[in-house]
Amino acid sequence: MAYIKLKDISKIYANENNSVVGIRKINLSFEKGEFVVITGKSGSGKTTLLNVIGGLDEFDEGELYFEGNPTSHFTKSEWESYSSKNISFIFQNYNILESFTVLENIEFALTTIKDTRIRKERAKEIAKRVGLFDRLNIKGSKLSGGEKQRTVIARAIAKDSPIILADEPTGNLDSKNAQSILRLLKEISEDKLVIVVTHNYEDIREYATRHIRIFDGQICNDNTFIEVDASNYKEPKDDYRCEREFVFKNRIPKIKCEKGQKKYDIRDSVLLGIKRFLSRPRQNFVIILILFVALTGILLTISSVDGFNAPAINLYGANINPIEGRVLIGGGDEGFSHEKAQMLADKYGAKKYLFNDYVLDHRVSMVREDSVNSIGYGISGYLKICDNQRLKKGRLPQSPDEIALKIPYTYAKEYKIGDKIIFFNRSLACTIVGIDYYVGGRNQIEFYVQEKTFEIYSQYTRYFERISYVVWDNEEAADDEGILYPVNPDVADYNYVRVYIDFSYEGKVIKTNYIKADGTYGVNIYDHQDNLILRLYPEYAQKLDYPYYYSDKETILIFSQEAFEEIYLSQSGQISLFFEDDDSAQNAISKMTEDGYLALLSTKLGAYQNIIIKDLIAKFLISSAISIAVTLLLSLVVIFTLIKILSISKKDVVIFRTMAIKNNVVRLSTYIQLIMDFIIALLLSAIVIVVLYFAPTGWAIPFLGVRAVAILLLCVLVLLLILAYTYNKTIFKEKIKKGLRRVNK
Repeated sequence: MAYIKLKDISKIYANENNSVVGIRKINLSFEKGEFVVITGKSGSGKTTLLNVIGGLDEFDEGELYFEGNPTSHFTKSEWESYSSKNISFIFQNYNILESFTVLENIEFALTTIKDTRIRKERAKEIAKRVGLFDRLNIKGSKLSGGEKQRTVIARAIAKDSPIILADEPTGNLDSKNAQSILRLLKEISEDKLVIVVTHNYEDIREYATRHIRIFDGQICNDNTFIEVDASNYKEPKDDYRCEREFVFKNRIPKIKCEKGQKKYDIRDSVLLGIKRFLSRPRQNFVIILILFVALTGILLTISSVDGFNAPAINLYGANINPIEGRVLIGGGDEGFSHEKAQMLADKYGAKKYLFNDYVLDHRVSMVREDSVNSIGYGISGYLKICDNQRLKKGRLPQSPDEIALKIPYTYAKEYKIGDKIIFFNRSLACTIVGIDYYVGGRNQIEFYVQEKTFEIYSQYTRYFERISYVVWDNEEAADDEGILYPVNPDVADYNYVRVYIDFSYEGKVIKTNYIKADGTYGVNIYDHQDNLILRLYPEYAQKLDYPYYYSDKETILIFSQEAFEEIYLSQSGQISLFFEDDDSAQNAISKMTEDGYLALLSTKLGAYQNIIIKDLIAKFLISSAISIAVTLLLSLVVIFTLIKILSISKKDVVIFRTMAIKNNVVRLSTYIQLIMDFIIALLLSAIVIVVLYFAPTGWAIPFLGVRAVAILLLCVLVLLLILAYTYNKTIFKEKIKKGLRRVNK
């Protein structure tokens, strides 16, 4: 039984205008141990015959038998497997891996040897045999034509396939090297099938066991000089096949095959990926630079957009903070007093109530007292009523004028225990008594205060954000009606008033900067609907002598805690009741609804789902429009640029497919290469981010949370993996011959 048999094989190349016959009705048989030389004029079909035997070209008619088995039913992947396992190619146009060294080119054909040390020694020995020992570490792109050809021949020999197909193997060699290569091919043909296509039969005739001449696609002459007895050859078992022991008989130490060695593991892919990464430093530098710019740009862009990591839901203009067991109750025009709030808590089984709870859902801005004019040192976050939180330093607040901070490490040097911190609207000043640190952005900052502090700030936010005032002259007023004196008549007929709470004042004390010492001026305070909410007569208010907040351009009111509570903490338009869990809260809501109250569970907004979705989409699109645009733009630039850069290495992948490396290993090595680029770019980007994060002003980075960064990096990594998948799919879906023809153009 012939090792390879061609029966009535024909190959026809068709195009739009006509058809060209490559070979027609070829009948040939080949055995191992033969050194076959095929000659003929250009265009006679020599290379076509070689490609059909090697599986690079599919035949259109007839049958090709391999070890007695027909191949006409082979799929594309089966042909590729046949070629990879059984064929070593020596191409006329080299097809050398130019970005790899001579040693690496040869080693790639020895990957079935698991011991890398032995693999390298074998590669060196083969390189020495082809006269390239002194060029081992030279990249293929730096070799001469003859050296490239010898490297390809060494690679074909190293692959140790039972069939070697050579197309003009000595065409680019001088006579001395040509004879050396031919002797080498002759030596290994003792137990292989070597088929050589050449124009110079005279130079190779002494090594040939058989000469086939082809003309116009047909065999016109087939002479056998030495008969080969194939019965003496013993085929190794497929399950144990690794490297063959007859590469150089008695010249290289024999390697014992290991069971399952032909299976490539993850190590092979990682090693190949690393070599591919190191082989093209310029290409990978550009990839890393692009990824670095994209990662850093996207991080900084997203970090500059407030709300990316916001934990709240926009509902009717308020951010509802989803707290387990929290129920919000609206009181309408009637409102809630402390007595009524406590009554409701007792009636429905709540653990406690919170008066004026809407500040729980709004961000609060604060600044150090000695930095009131430096916006760069300001921080903002959510007020939390201290319970049993654990702090890194200090303790929880024990009085209304104390506060504990949960801040990112970037502010560790800016805020210390003992510092006085002031709300940006300057309504309150509290002393820091405890600090907790974390890694993240401003959306995670929290301020722990007592409930009394919380209520005071809540009431301030509700009543004083749009308060106007006028100054009246008591002496000239008749029945409390007189001349109005705007504080800044050149700007408007009224202005905003500044209201502060000072816990150091005792009693029902209110101070203002517009009460004259002689008692002639008083102040009326109106809300934004022109309703009079407070009238200060000169005899009932003290002159302001406050050190930090005095201003000649605005009215300043400073309340003692007692005075503020008496005037403003008697009613609340909304309260929150807190239950053990959401289930208990939901049961209470049912009873509240029956009693006519509007109640809402903060963690389950089912009745408001459509509004929530609408508001969420609107908030996201509005607050993140710039971030989305920049992110998409950078992503598109990265994708198209990486595709362009990766196309440079397509030739390497196509050549890998002609060697003994499994396709899955080659595919996975692409992922490894891109992941290495990503990791290096990520490290560089992290350095920049950390530097900016710990910059004195905390520019940009404190706005970005850890979760947002993790999600972003995961998205970029997935994008790279999809890109690698698409890249592999594009290369592996086309035939090897077509791929070689394309990359060699």
